[in-house]
This record gives sequence, C-alpha cells and structure tokens, in this order.
Amino acid sequence: MTQSYKFIYHPVINLPARFICSVIASLLILFPVAAQEESVTSIAMEPADGRMDMFFQKIDVYRKAGDHENAVKTYDEFLEAYPDYGKENGWIIPLLQQRALAHGYNQDSAEHRQLYEEIWNFHSESPYPYIFNIGRTIVSLAQVSYENEIALQYAHALLGKLEREYDEYSKEEKSKFGIDTAYQEGLFYSYYANKALGFEDEAADARQKLVSLFPNSPTGEIFLTDLREEELQDVADLLVTESLSRNTTDRND
Repeated sequence: MTQSYKFIYHPVINLPARFICSVIASLLILFPVAAQEESVTSIAMEPADGRMDMFFQKIDVYRKAGDHENAVKTYDEFLEAYPDYGKENGWIIPLLQQRALAHGYNQDSAEHRQLYEEIWNFHSESPYPYIFNIGRTIVSLAQVSYENEIALQYAHALLGKLEREYDEYSKEEKSKFGIDTAYQEGLFYSYYANKALGFEDEAADARQKLVSLFPNSPTGEIFLTDLREEELQDVADLLVTESLSRNTTDRND
C-alpha cells in the first residue's frame, strides 16, 4: 500500500563563510552521518518464517549489486505481504530506515533526508526508542546542508519527545539505543540552527541545557570551552572599558 506525503520546503539560510566552516568541521568530527546510518544494519530483525527470510535475502542481493530500484521494490513487496510487521516491537522503524538507505541517494541530498522525514512524520509518536535515531539523522542532515529552518523544526520535535520520555528509559537502554547521543545532538544542532537564524536567546538556552545535562560529553566540553572563553572576553572588555573611562577622567582633570 503506497502512502503519499507532503513536505514544506524552506529556503537555505546563508551564513558567513568563517562561521560555516567552523560549524561544519565540528559537526562532521563529532557526528559523522554515514556512521549513524550504517549502524542500522546491526539491528537484528529475526525472520518469523522462511518466506520472510527470502525477502531479506533478495534485498541483500539487490543492494550488494547496486540495484536500488529492485531493492526498494522488494521492501515494498515485503511490507504488502506483512502489513503488521514490527508494529508490536518497533522494528518497523529500522526496517523503514533500511528501505530509505536502499534508494542509494547521496547522504547529503534532499531526497535522502526526505525519506527520513517520512518515517518521522508517520511514527513520531512511536513508544519505541528506534525513532530517536530517525530524528537525530534528519536534524544532522539538515544542519550540514545549511537547511537551518528544517533542522530547527525537527530538533524542536525531537527534543520535545526526549523531554517527555527520557526518564522512562534505563541507563542501559539509553546507551543501547543511542538516546543520550540523540539528546546531545538535538541540543547541539538546535544551538547552531538558532544561532544561524539569529535567535540568540534560544541558542543560549540550548547550549546551557546541553552543558547542564551532559557536561562530560564531547559537545558539552565544546560548549564549556566556549562559555569560558566568553567569560574571559567579558572580563577583558570590562577592563578595557574601565581603563578608557579612567583615562578620560584623568584628561578632564
């Protein structure tokens, strides 16, 4: 069964070249997108019968051969044959993520990201933690493509869901399903998207929350360094202002 989806497109926000370079360098070092997406293949989805296993074997053959059209077609045939697959355990989400990868789009293309948006838009209320990886992938793909409004839209949705559900997961589950990482990335990209769009207060809130929740994470350490540098700069600016004020007073005397 084919579902239709509608997307709202936003204009690309142009940033100063120096800011773009520093941000993108940080993002790619901390969160390589390819590594996030390849991790989905490690999720075990045990077949319930031989016919189901045949579908997955065919998909593997097509994907290894670079036959994206038939790989996606076989995923769709599988979903038609097993319409309730993964609904009781959340496995439908990683399955749809693998279907998105099977298209073979460049990872930084709009078409690639939109497939993830489709998954999020139809499964954002899922009670299963697999959905967090979909949200973090959309936000990171949008941010590194300078689609700041889209990044902010999905970061807001991702962070809202995390704030509501974070305490429901154990420490082991947060590690196993990358929930802490999704939370950090959501705040990290929210900061940069807000900054790029001129929302300074919102950016500061995202940065402060990340530092408060995850001070020892790579992103937390980056922001702590930024805050220390800003505090030092504020002190330096104050000293300069006081010095200029004294010099003006002395000349007047």
